[in-house]
Amino acid sequence: MDTWMCVYMLVGLQLSGSFAYDGSGYWPYTDDEDVRYTGVPWCAPVKVKHGHVSCQTPRGERNKNVLGTRCKIRCKTGYEMHGDSEILCMASKQWSGNYACREVRCPKLAMPSNGGYKCSDGSYFNSHCQFFCSPGYTLRGDLSASCQSSRTWSGGNSVCVDVDPPVITCPNIKEKTAEPGKLTAKVTWDTPEGKDTADGILTDVILKGKP
Repeated sequence: MDTWMCVYMLVGLQLSGSFAYDGSGYWPYTDDEDVRYTGVPWCAPVKVKHGHVSCQTPRGERNKNVLGTRCKIRCKTGYEMHGDSEILCMASKQWSGNYACREVRCPKLAMPSNGGYKCSDGSYFNSHCQFFCSPGYTLRGDLSASCQSSRTWSGGNSVCVDVDPPVITCPNIKEKTAEPGKLTAKVTWDTPEGKDTADGILTDVILKGKP
């Protein structure tokens, strides 16, 4: 009877020792201990939208999220890093930092006086903006601008200039006959009319000479 009990105890010790093998997923330590085991997945997998991830494990493990794994994050063209570009899988089962690739956004374009612009995608990367002027004004400078990956516009130095001269309508010719026995007659002219493609009807008219 004693012999069988010894055999059972020996087998039990062997089985309990066989639980912790490389790749089994068994973790015999607590998070507070100085752990050095890197054979099993430990942190959550790294997933980056609009970016690329390159990871290096301590011993060349196949899984890229084991304890001690160090990952570098690079964003695609037109996106920029917000957070940490390099993270480490720690014993707390958490990565050492946060990360996200967000679309590049340029500052707001200056609105030209007496004109404006229309953009294909607001102020985001690769957005193409076309400038225009109000009727009567002519565009001077860049016809368009694009948001670049450097968060700057490819153009934008545009102004709208009033180059069309106003059209002035002079009063009609008037004839007046002097009264009998007089050599002169008083003639009054109508106010000249002026129109401009940019300013509309001109009301601030200055008359020079005799009325």
